[in-house]
Amino acid sequence: MPTFFHFLALLAFKIFAEEQVDVCIMEVGLGGKYDATNV
Repeated sequence: MPTFFHFLALLAFKIFAEEQVDVCIMEVGLGGKYDATNV
């Protein structure tokens, strides 16, 4: 089960893909290896 933070990050990625966003800057919430925004 993903955490709430992971869910919001995935939702943001989905919306960015649907809206065909060229550039997105996302703030790292926790930092580190297991952060939801670690790509």
